[in-house]
Amino acid sequence: MTHPLIQDNLTILDQTRALATDILADDYLLVGAHFRHLIEHYALFLKHCDRGDVDYDQRDRNNQGGVNVKVFLMQLQDIKEKLSTLEINPIASVKIRCATCTSWQANGALSTIGRELIFLHSHSTHHLALIAMKLEMAGLTVSSEIGLAPSTKLHNLQNASQLNQ
Repeated sequence: MTHPLIQDNLTILDQTRALATDILADDYLLVGAHFRHLIEHYALFLKHCDRGDVDYDQRDRNNQGGVNVKVFLMQLQDIKEKLSTLEINPIASVKIRCATCTSWQANGALSTIGRELIFLHSHSTHHLALIAMKLEMAGLTVSSEIGLAPSTKLHNLQNASQLNQ
């Protein structure tokens, strides 16, 4: 059985795929860097989580997924396949590196596999919101569900439920 944290990430990656698939090549160039950035974090997590040391700063910032939607979709499918077969212990420790400033080299911090999957989901939600905003500014219509945090969805459902009582 797939762990719920993995399933939640697969769901947001499906949402990412659906959005990228609907974008024309010219429009993709407006937001491709966000799509690339989003999956690079997953790629680094998947590449190194089993050894307990993930460095999010080692991204390949020049990969073609940022300018070519077909390349991005292939990379995304690879990420989804790897993520779907990942067996995790959500409380297993992992050392994370991610620079928070430019004046010193980050030594990293301890986290857990579960916390990093939560981070990846939140990070993806954030970038989908930015992508949606940029596409809407370019005159395109984007579903209001894109980039909407699960906590906001729950809040909206609770408010709607209270109004209907």
